[in-house]
Amino acid sequence: MVGDGDLVAMVAALTPGGPRDRPVRHQAVLLLWAIGRAERGSPRLVRWSDARQDLRSMLAVLGRQGSRPTPEYPFLALVGTGWWEVPDAPGPVPRAHGSTPLRWLEAHDPLGGLPREIHDRLRSDPVERGRVVQALLDRFFDDQPAADVLAAVGMARDVGRDPAWVWDELVLACDLVAHNGWHELPVEDPRVIGLSQLLRSLPIHPVALRGPRFRSPDSVRRKMADIATRHPNSRRRPTNGGKLDLEVLGAFLEHPGEMHAIAELIRTGAQTDEFDELPRDDIDARAMEGRLLERRHLRRERDPRLRERKIRAVLDRDGRLECEVCSFDFERTYGPRGAGYAECHHVIPLHASGETVTRLRDLAVLCANCHRMIHRGTRWLTVDELRELVRGQ
Repeated sequence: MVGDGDLVAMVAALTPGGPRDRPVRHQAVLLLWAIGRAERGSPRLVRWSDARQDLRSMLAVLGRQGSRPTPEYPFLALVGTGWWEVPDAPGPVPRAHGSTPLRWLEAHDPLGGLPREIHDRLRSDPVERGRVVQALLDRFFDDQPAADVLAAVGMARDVGRDPAWVWDELVLACDLVAHNGWHELPVEDPRVIGLSQLLRSLPIHPVALRGPRFRSPDSVRRKMADIATRHPNSRRRPTNGGKLDLEVLGAFLEHPGEMHAIAELIRTGAQTDEFDELPRDDIDARAMEGRLLERRHLRRERDPRLRERKIRAVLDRDGRLECEVCSFDFERTYGPRGAGYAECHHVIPLHASGETVTRLRDLAVLCANCHRMIHRGTRWLTVDELRELVRGQ
């Protein structure tokens, strides 16, 4: 099973042939092609006979000088990396060397594709998909224009088209609309221009997937109109917009103080370049804090020195380490392997505390399941709320 935030690391872990600074591109071409299929909603698995010619043509265009366009190599070489599966193979898959792979593929014509978990993650999450694509481009195609590579693998429709707005961006746009009495601003307004510049600076969407008008002042004005015309008091016909626009608007109407504080924290973090160094975890993008602030929240929780101090304090006090919600004890279940292990959760959300010094009493000891449940959904639960939920089952 692929863990949270592992996909970019899995790109780095690939072991293609060739020198370290000029790796052979066959595996990267197949992965980009498969990711493009996932994005378009094409079937996850594809027959070798259906993929062969497409891959050969792409490798002829994108392969390094002197390399042969051999699609059989990546179709089998990626098996065992976690990136690719051949589920109907009649026995062991041969190694991707010599003439055996092609003979085997021609004889059996198997299905191949991304494992379901990876496929579904990349299909449903455009931000994670963009990060993986960017990682592949950076490692294998650093000397070629990203637009040319993406066009060659069938992802041309992503080039020049703005990525969808995500929660963090919509929070900033909605905050500006709210401060203007729930009306949009003209495109030449300095606040619109400033928000455009801020959105372009956020490390959310990979540069390779940004169009030339990415988050331009005009696109910001249009998004503000999408939000303003969906306000309950608006008498205008709603403009274009999506479900996420309504969710962010609803959060502002229900929790105005918290949402304004969250917007201010995002602005402050962007101005200090703090978000550039944050870990890219698989998180719930629709938590009120959004991706960027939740990454910062998780960094506080995972501070190894602080976590060690908290665990030592609990063990000194109680003599055991139990989840504060469900009482799960890793050592009791797993023996010595689980001794001294638990996760720590910061009980004060960033929108309430800002970036302050974390005290031991601000941390709760949780098992992994309860920690995940607290962070799930638009509004994070408190430890007490989750404890009551568990007791009520």
